[in-house]
Amino acid sequence: MSVLVEGSGTAQMIARCLVLLRASAGPAAPVSERAALLALAFLREARPPWRRALEAGLARGRLRLLEALTIPGLVGQYALRKRWLEDVARRAVAAGVRRVVVVGAGYDPLAATLAAELPHVRFVELDHPATQAPKRRALEALGLLGPVELLAVDLERTSLADALGGRADRALPTLFVAEGLLMYFPAAAVGAFFEDLGRVAGPGSQVAFSFMEPDAGGGLAYRGSTRLANAWLRWRGEPLRWGIARAALADFLHGHGLSLLETAASDELRDRYLPGAEVARGEVLALARLEGP
Repeated sequence: MSVLVEGSGTAQMIARCLVLLRASAGPAAPVSERAALLALAFLREARPPWRRALEAGLARGRLRLLEALTIPGLVGQYALRKRWLEDVARRAVAAGVRRVVVVGAGYDPLAATLAAELPHVRFVELDHPATQAPKRRALEALGLLGPVELLAVDLERTSLADALGGRADRALPTLFVAEGLLMYFPAAAVGAFFEDLGRVAGPGSQVAFSFMEPDAGGGLAYRGSTRLANAWLRWRGEPLRWGIARAALADFLHGHGLSLLETAASDELRDRYLPGAEVARGEVLALARLEGP
């Protein structure tokens, strides 16, 4: 998964989707005003002034057009998975989790959204230095760099255990979040990620993640996506590499010392948070618990 000078193109697109949906749907959106404002702050730091000026006033129409030409319902899908993950994080903290580690955080506003209201919880984000640099500047300007710890790491070349290093704490109940990440890794790297959880956190810790469910032909893509969408991902150096059927997920996780707690597909999320909205299908969210030895 390559990262360009301005950081991950996918991370920027997701942040723009959050801002767009909040602006268009207002309080009815599954994206909070705080999350949208944070995403906007990250984007402003990620885009040079001339790019921001060029895109001003065009972003909303261009993004909707891009969605129609590539993956219909993608804006809603991104927002719904963000809402589900925030709910999962809040439930985990209420149940005793005291650390949240967002792996491949991109311009995700989750940690910054929760840090101010949950000072007893440690928030850590891991991501590539090129993607993290503008986010670091934004968080520093907002006074949130202390509550949210950023660890710059190339996740393609560094294991989760090595990335956390001395911050690994098997006595600290932890929620790991891997949103929109594992589908870009080869199968061996996905397996290594789940194996590493047992090295950096203790039993009872949780991991929330998203994954692609293969279609009838074994392909990995959002249902209804066009060739343009796949070409865009390849051009950005971010092709989809890993997926698994929901029916096989529990056994897969069990083999890595985890038990599956729940899954949530696009239609379920839509019915729960945004009835009647168009959402992209093919991506599934899951929550699992790390079991003891």
